[in-house]
Amino acid sequence: MKTLRLVLAVAAVFVATASAQPTRVGRLGVGLMAGEPSGLSAKAWLGPSSALDAGLGWGSWWDEGHLYFHADLLYHLKSLVPDSEFGSLPPYFGIGGRVKLADETRIGARIPFGITMLFEDVPIDLFLEAVPVVNLIPRLSGDWNSSIGFRYYFS
Repeated sequence: MKTLRLVLAVAAVFVATASAQPTRVGRLGVGLMAGEPSGLSAKAWLGPSSALDAGLGWGSWWDEGHLYFHADLLYHLKSLVPDSEFGSLPPYFGIGGRVKLADETRIGARIPFGITMLFEDVPIDLFLEAVPVVNLIPRLSGDWNSSIGFRYYFS
């Protein structure tokens, strides 16, 4: 019964916020991210509040360095500030996966949480995210990613 209530609550949030977002549907943004990892970032908008996000980078904050790739499905909520001439500030969350190629290759699930600034008249966005990671391979363990970055959107 608790599971059913949780599913219904999550569905209600989706319905309440689905049409409230500015959209860049069908547009692809490419840019840079800095943090753990640092590298390239891309985002493709699928709908008014959903997008695919991917990153390819290099991480070295916590160990000797590693190549890193992630991909996430993101859902954007209603803007934290009223929509204005400058744009909007929607928080987001999602689910995805990552591969970390180091001395010991790790494959895991990502649960990103973040916020993005979408500008009304400028084809860029700024983002900040924190991502708990559950490593599944080679063994079950926890990890953490975080980044700040920007993307330029092509017409």
